Amino acid sequence: MPFIEYKNIENNINDSSSNYDWLWGVLVGFLLAFVQNEIIKFKQIKKLGEIFNFEINSLKTVYINQIESLRQFKKQIQSNSTESLLKLHLLKKLDTIRLLDRVELAKYFQKRKNKASLGYVSEILNNLEITYHVVLELEIIHRNYTVNLNLLLNDYIKNLQKLNFIIRKYSDYPPELKANDELIKLIDTFISNKNMNLIYILELKQNFHNSIRSEITIPTFIIDNVIDFNTESLLIISNIENINKNFIYSLENIETTIVGNFKNIYKEEMPL
Repeated sequence: MPFIEYKNIENNINDSSSNYDWLWGVLVGFLLAFVQNEIIKFKQIKKLGEIFNFEINSLKTVYINQIESLRQFKKQIQSNSTESLLKLHLLKKLDTIRLLDRVELAKYFQKRKNKASLGYVSEILNNLEITYHVVLELEIIHRNYTVNLNLLLNDYIKNLQKLNFIIRKYSDYPPELKANDELIKLIDTFISNKNMNLIYILELKQNFHNSIRSEITIPTFIIDNVIDFNTESLLIISNIENINKNFIYSLENIETTIVGNFKNIYKEEMPL
């Protein structure tokens, strides 16, 4: 019978036990790291959800302020005021919330809100994204409107210089005829030493330009100059009226979109 070396068997058992201890150590370390990582993720998702809820709740007032500001601005444009200021309340606030991770937010709502998770988050963020781009569009439209309006107002002022030429032609005109000249009276009444702002220029369409076109007799020696001046002026005024009309139409469409986004997000009508 062969001799059994008990010492070697004992050493093998001890070596095997050491191997298992190392393996258990690895498993325990892995589990601890996994648990720690899950805790960190849980805290991050929780923080993200809290940020989302806070921003959505605080955004409600900003939406309302934006619509109030937009409506007030529209009234000023409708009254032909050039001193109105457009305030864009939403852009900065939306920048914070629109870039939040949708998937992580969905996890938060799955655990805490019992709502349609990703669909719920997506509906809110999609409406915020629409609002964001609409307000950006509003900023661009307003900038273009201001530039074009100023160009047209400057064109009108430049066109008034033609009146100087017309008046100079009167220098050799008999004084007794000048006193009864309807055009000179119109110029003195509506043009001389007047502040040519938008409101006044639009009023001149009826008070001054239409009178030239249909109500007064123009001396033959300046009639071509007067018609040229008046036609150009009426065209400029018509262009001003058109860009005002189009701008107001754009404001109304943007207002409708923002109010609709508010309703989709908060499931209530805007309290205005």
